[in-house]
Formats: sequence, structure tokens, C-alpha cells
Amino acid sequence: MKQHKHRSIRQPEYPGGTKALSGFIKSRLKYPVSRIPDQIKGVVRVKADIDKSGKVVGTKVVAGLGPEFDQEAQRVVKLLRFLVPENRDIRVTYHKQFNVGFNPPAPKAKPISTGENKAKPQQGGMRITYHYTPSKKS
Repeated sequence: MKQHKHRSIRQPEYPGGTKALSGFIKSRLKYPVSRIPDQIKGVVRVKADIDKSGKVVGTKVVAGLGPEFDQEAQRVVKLLRFLVPENRDIRVTYHKQFNVGFNPPAPKAKPISTGENKAKPQQGGMRITYHYTPSKKS
């Protein structure tokens, strides 16, 4: 009986490694504008199929946060391109899972008024006015 050497099929890799992959996803990911008031934070888990050329050819949400988040996570995962090693002329579709994290955008800071802040007159006809004068550093 002839014995065959067992060779494992090598998995595709993202150019630049895990850190570059994470950076790519973060730079392309857009928090759904319609969900900003909800301040939802979480992870969408996406399973992706990668063909022999390194292109993502299919995605499926394994665990989601809602339609807007799920669609955005799938959109970004479909943009990924991988380096696929030669595997002895075997046609293989690879399966990888990605955790795509969503954090709501930080609220914009309200500008601090440096001018007068006039309050409405209080009972008794008193008017309170506030002034802000920055202190000078010595």
C-alpha cells in the first residue's frame, strides 16, 4: 500500500497580518447614522467564504446587532482581499470568521462661550450676568 504524505492546506493571510486587517476594517467601517441616537455598542460576527484568488465571495452573519449593523459589517468584510498560498492545484474555498466591532461615535463637545451669558431676569427684577475671563499663566 502506497502512503501519501499528509500536507495541510495553508490558509489565506491578510497582507500585513492581523494588525493591518483590523486597521483596514476600522478605517472603512461606518456606524449607521440612523442608529446613533440609540448608542448601540457591540460586535457583529461575520462568516466569509474566500476563493482561490483571495477574494471574499460570500458572507453570512452568524451573530448580529440589527439589520443596519449587519449589512455594514458584511459590506466591509466583502472589501477584504487575501494572499492565498499555492495548495497543489486544489480548488479550495476557505472559510474565515470576523468579529466586526461597533462603537457609537463620541458626542461632539459643545463650544464654551467666552462672551456674556445673560440669564433671564429672576423674580424681583434681578438680572444675573456671567463673564468668563481666562486666567493668564505666569
